[in-house]
Amino acid sequence: MRPVIVKIFLLTMAIPNLATSGEVYRTVDESGQVIFTDTPPTNTTEVETIQLPPGPSAESVRKAEAREEAIRRELESIKAQREQQQKERGDRLGQAEQELAEAEARLIASKEFREGDRQSLAGGKSRIRPEYFQRVTEAEEAVEAARKRLVRIRNER
Repeated sequence: MRPVIVKIFLLTMAIPNLATSGEVYRTVDESGQVIFTDTPPTNTTEVETIQLPPGPSAESVRKAEAREEAIRRELESIKAQREQQQKERGDRLGQAEQELAEAEARLIASKEFREGDRQSLAGGKSRIRPEYFQRVTEAEEAVEAARKRLVRIRNER
């Protein structure tokens, strides 16, 4: 939205520079069509001379050019900021994707039984120790947190 406003502003600032003092001739041809021209017509019957106001002063042209340059610098600054923000977002996104992949790998590794994860019971039976379940739960929570962070970064504007 803002670039459109700036372009309109720049265009309106340029219009006075296009008009110069002089005469404009208004004629009406045989079919009733109105024609404006800067050269005097030779073969029409109805001619009206319109005096144009003088063009802008050198000072107003200088001020307009200075405003235009200030706007151009501001636009370049905004563009640079936007590019920097996009780069930073891309970096954060890549880091979040890497963190999610690492958390998923740790979850897979945490589900593998290690020495000491089973406790022997009487009668040749065994049970899984609570530490195993705690390790898997923590790894699942880490994966979920990494997923949420990735989604949050993807939804940033």
